[in-house]
Amino acid sequence: MKYLFLSFLLFGFSAQASVDPALVSRAEKYLNAVQNLKGSFSQTSSNGATDSGVFYLSRPGKMRLDYQSPMSVVSDGKRLIYHDKKLDQITHIGLDSIPAGILFRPQISLSGKDVKVMKTESKDGFVEITVAMQDDPGLGSLKMYFKADSFLLRGWQVKDASGLVTRITLNELQEVGALKKSLFQIDRHKTYSTEGVKESNGFY
Repeated sequence: MKYLFLSFLLFGFSAQASVDPALVSRAEKYLNAVQNLKGSFSQTSSNGATDSGVFYLSRPGKMRLDYQSPMSVVSDGKRLIYHDKKLDQITHIGLDSIPAGILFRPQISLSGKDVKVMKTESKDGFVEITVAMQDDPGLGSLKMYFKADSFLLRGWQVKDASGLVTRITLNELQEVGALKKSLFQIDRHKTYSTEGVKESNGFY
């Protein structure tokens, strides 16, 4: 599971397709306006692996995914921290080294000097925007999913170099007040409950 998640963050695809600047602008406006979000999530992979848990986001820079399985993934604004609770192991990844890191920047620009929009698409009431690192699109890409009407973020997906697709779907997402700073730190001696979390029956 650890390597599946790291693969999900590190890789993507570099397809060439049309880009709608208006959709990119709306996504940037929404992402930069978001402050604190909380919800549940489900994770699915093309190899059949699934998981779910609780999602927290506090912009700029901070995120937490608490899985039903014994692991957590935390962004503290500078790095992504993977905590395997069963093995009590910690792995750090610099946010600047992965496409998903753009979601944690103080000011998000999807078409900035180091980020390239590869594709935009509207279908079934959703907008999909795929981005990659400008210098090396083959390194990986991130596809974000938004509700077409509100542009509420509904999840993201990465497809790695071997063709493995992993999706995070956000459910029951709501704006909340200030979140505790301790949420975005790893405490090896504390157990985080995911009791009552509902799993999604599909990506959308």
